[in-house]
Amino acid sequence: FPSHDSKRQKKGHADQVINFVGKSAEKIYYAIANNPPKVKILPFSRTDEIEDINAQIVEDFVDRVFWHNKWWKQGYERAVMNQVSVADFAVKVYFDSEKKEIKVVQAEKMENIRVGWRSDDALEYDWVAHTERVSVRWIKDNWGIDAPVDYAPKSQNVSGGEHGDEWSTGSQTTAQGSDTPKDVPVQNMANVTEFTTDKYYIILINDKIVEFVEHKWGFNPWVIGHSLHIPGR
Repeated sequence: FPSHDSKRQKKGHADQVINFVGKSAEKIYYAIANNPPKVKILPFSRTDEIEDINAQIVEDFVDRVFWHNKWWKQGYERAVMNQVSVADFAVKVYFDSEKKEIKVVQAEKMENIRVGWRSDDALEYDWVAHTERVSVRWIKDNWGIDAPVDYAPKSQNVSGGEHGDEWSTGSQTTAQGSDTPKDVPVQNMANVTEFTTDKYYIILINDKIVEFVEHKWGFNPWVIGHSLHIPGR
């Protein structure tokens, strides 16, 4: 909590306020971010030479995936900051079929994540939903889905009068004081939700299902770092 430092206070000067919580969080962040964990794959049997070789191959492969995604210098550090500041982090691991590579990305905005936590285990969850507001063009470019017209709001009419241009000059003044010409279209936006379980992958646009896939991954691509401490785990 902020603290007033009266010992160093000079007469006629404002009180000095020190944010001890912020400084502590910053120190914790640097301590964790600067010392990333080392991935170690253990063989099923330490006495089996073949199993030992297989474990080393898997370990090298995992290290290569992290390196290719620049995970330790980018995603990991941001995930650490999220957990220090909001107590949780989320990472998505999936296969990019177009680029033919495994992607490891962390969720920058935890407020966009909803998790279906189970009641019988504090660390287990049944589903994860990630919602983000994006443009209709982005949906088409990235997923090849044509968002139906009724899913997306119509372009804003800035011809004057009721839209803030009381003199009907054909432009609209924004909050920053700039004018938007009437021939500049307003980009159509939509709320896109990716709903995933260990069995299904569902895409919703403005809460309407546009794609429903029963995947064969066998796991949920989202990894949620929870803040709860479970003794013995």
